This record gives sequence, structure tokens and C-alpha cells, in this order.
Amino acid sequence: MNLEPIPECIRAITEPAGVEVWDLPVWRMSDEWVHRLRETWGPVRYFASTVIERDGRIVLIRDAEKESVGGWTIPGGSVELGEDIAAAAVREAKEECGLDVVVTRPLAVGATAAVGPTAGRIDYYDVIFEARVLGGVLGAADPREVVEVRWASRQDAESLVAQHGFDNAHPFDRSLFRCIREFFEKRG
Repeated sequence: MNLEPIPECIRAITEPAGVEVWDLPVWRMSDEWVHRLRETWGPVRYFASTVIERDGRIVLIRDAEKESVGGWTIPGGSVELGEDIAAAAVREAKEECGLDVVVTRPLAVGATAAVGPTAGRIDYYDVIFEARVLGGVLGAADPREVVEVRWASRQDAESLVAQHGFDNAHPFDRSLFRCIREFFEKRG
């Protein structure tokens, strides 16, 4: 996928922090689906995710609708139109795992595109932040969306990925778990 030009809002996050943009495989979709996405989101769609760490463990959620990696992922979701990306990460953490967090730094950005045979493309960026807990109570806020929430060590996270298969995981899921692995490696 050609990452140029990277949107200014992504460059403003990545360049000052020296954060890498990971070029992920393109999603092949129907023209109808690409048109629908473009009508809702425009030519670019943003996601914000958080690696919430405390005492050497991170928050993992099990998404009710996600099939890849057994549904396990980190808190995150769509950035609403006009919403700041870091603010979206904070909002999604509260909505998905009940914790009030503050974003401390960006960790990585996954970039891909949904491409239709003739409809062109819509670019996707998932900004992954590190976050610190300020308060709240860990738990699934909406069980229709999140069925389980837990604190997980590096071994727990790797075990879940191995148990549910990684080779067939969605590119965004692979980038999230790559980020988790790198996060733990830098922590020692």
C-alpha cells in the first residue's frame, strides 16, 4: 500500500514522537461496501486504541463481534467525525473497559486501505497509544459489545493469541499484538 500522503493529523502524532507507521495489507472489498464506507466516513477512516498498563500487565478486552484472535484485543474503536484521535482513545477505553485513562504517548500507527474493484479506496489509520489509569472500575461497560475484560501479562496475551491462531488474524489485529509485544519488550 502506498502510505503517501499521510494525513496531517497522523503526521502530527507520529513525527514529534518518532513513531513508526506500519504498512498493513490492503483489504479487498466489494465496490458497494467501499461506496458505503466512503458515504459514512469520507476518504479516510481513523481508529484509536490504547495499551493500558499497570504493574506489568495490560488491559485486554474480548470483543463480542470480533472473530479474529478469539475476539481478544486492546480497547479501541472508531474516531468520530471531528473528534481528536487521542480523545477518541480515552473515550473508547471508558466505553469498553470502564477505566478513566490519560494518553501518555503514541506507540504506533497501523495503515491500510479498503479497495474495491472499481470504486477506489478508503484509507484506514489505527493510532495505538499508551495510557495510564486515572480511575474507574475495570469491567465490560456494554456486554453486547465487550464480553470479557482482564488484566493480562505478556505471557497471558501471547497465550491467548496462540490459542486462537495468529496466522489468519486480521491485519489490524496483527499490528495490535505486534505493538503489545514491542511494548513488553521495551519494558523488559
